[in-house]
Amino acid sequence: MPVWSLGVLGDQVWLRFPELRPAIRDLIFAEVQRCLDIEAALRPPAIADIAAQVLTPELVVPIENGTAPPDLLPRLTQTIRATLAYDGPDSSWAHEELALYLLENLATDVSLAKLAAADPQLVGEVQRRWPGLWPDDEEPVDPVG
Repeated sequence: MPVWSLGVLGDQVWLRFPELRPAIRDLIFAEVQRCLDIEAALRPPAIADIAAQVLTPELVVPIENGTAPPDLLPRLTQTIRATLAYDGPDSSWAHEELALYLLENLATDVSLAKLAAADPQLVGEVQRRWPGLWPDDEEPVDPVG
């Protein structure tokens, strides 16, 4: 019997952010209740839900506000990289969901300079995959500046 997965992003968040497991648990509980209510099959938490209900309030906002521990942004960029490296049958959909519901928020909530300092290769990869998603895509972001 296969192990139940939280989905490509959910698995990464579960592994890299133990402090967010209660929030992921809440998404799982909500999904179980939804399935009970409508007699549907269980599905992993959606990338959109993880991004909007867990990552943005618990990680992106504190990083932007400067209240996050220093290791938070690197763990977030590692999570994004691992999700972008996913090459399963639904990878195209997963990558687009990631771009729409998380990467787009990072463009407005976390400065590109902070992202570039934490993971300059990730910034370059996002700019190559989704030209125009982040401001000033035409010029590489200065990771020092």
